[in-house]
Amino acid sequence: MEDGLTVRERELRRVLRRRHTTPCNPPTDTTQRVELCRLFYRAILSDFGACRAPRRNHAWTPQTTNTLEYCAPELLYTNLHALETNVDTQLEFTSDVWALGVTLFAMAFGHLPWQGLCTANVTTMLHVLTSTPLTFPVYHASSR
Repeated sequence: MEDGLTVRERELRRVLRRRHTTPCNPPTDTTQRVELCRLFYRAILSDFGACRAPRRNHAWTPQTTNTLEYCAPELLYTNLHALETNVDTQLEFTSDVWALGVTLFAMAFGHLPWQGLCTANVTTMLHVLTSTPLTFPVYHASSR
C-alpha cells in the first residue's frame, strides 16, 4: 500500500469521490448510500441538507442546491421564489428536521416517502408534497 491507506479506506475514498462528482439522482444517490453502509456495516446518514453553489464571480447564488426528495415544502417554495425574484433564501433548521424524517422513513420502510412521484422539477415536487397524502406500508406481524 504505497499511499498508506487500508483497502477499506481506499474504497471509502472512491465512494465519496464518486458521490461528490456525479449528479444527484435517486438511483445513484441510493446506491452510493448502500455502498457506504456496506463499508462500515452500519447506517450512515448523509446528504440531507442544502447548500449554495458559488457563481463564477464567487458571489453566492440566491437559490440552494439540494436533493429534492429530502427537501421540506417550505424550502422548495423558497427556492422557487428565489428563481423567480433573484432574492436570497433563508435556510432554517426545520428543513433539516423534515429531511431527517424522510431519512428515518426510508430506513424504516426501505423506500422514500412518495416513492415514484418524485421528480427533478421543483414545481411538481412541491405539488406532490402539498397535495398527496403520505401513506405508510402495511406490514402484518408474523405468527411466531
